[in-house]
Amino acid sequence: MIPYLFTLLSLLPAKPEKLSYGTITFNATMQGEPMQLHTMYATGHGNDSVSLSTCKFYIVDIVLLDGSKVVGEPELKYILIDLSDSSSLNIPFVYKGHFNGIRFTLGVDSATNMSGPKAGALDPVNGMYWTWQSGYINAKIEGIRTGCDTAREFLYHIGGYHAPDQTALVTYRICKTSEKINVTLDMERFFSTVTCDMDATVQIPGAKAHALAAYMSASFVINQ
Repeated sequence: MIPYLFTLLSLLPAKPEKLSYGTITFNATMQGEPMQLHTMYATGHGNDSVSLSTCKFYIVDIVLLDGSKVVGEPELKYILIDLSDSSSLNIPFVYKGHFNGIRFTLGVDSATNMSGPKAGALDPVNGMYWTWQSGYINAKIEGIRTGCDTAREFLYHIGGYHAPDQTALVTYRICKTSEKINVTLDMERFFSTVTCDMDATVQIPGAKAHALAAYMSASFVINQ
């Protein structure tokens, strides 16, 4: 009788996990301090300082993971983060149970690029689209840098979806279960790799844009 009871109980449907809600907040920092546009910040590398006038980038396919299992995600697939628009920085998400990692893509995937411009976050009115041949600009980082031989402007328009120089890169970071996740673009780390001897202007797809995308992807950190 008892073994039969255990078998019967094992066949009962598992109690569904309740949904939990949280917010992912994106931001940029310099030496741990939140960056404001049009404000000069020391990078911590000699006399080097930078001021950002534009910081915009696409975040696509955010998922929260328990191991390899997807347990949470936001409602939107394509999200345009714009440091000048505080409403774009906070992304609500829903999840079940627990998670130990977050994964997202910096940039727009090749299939979406090849299908032409879209609406919403992907609307060309947002100033993040070149042409149907070149596709979306995955990130724009613009400003002034003083640590080089002379103060100079930099214009990094990072995009391109053709191999081997595609710039949509998957980023994975460990994070603990929480209703608040802070994803920070560490500009100190970014400018430690994007040095003064590199081009100050990159505005077309290619190897230089691919390298900048890799540096940017590597500069995301999780603060909880």
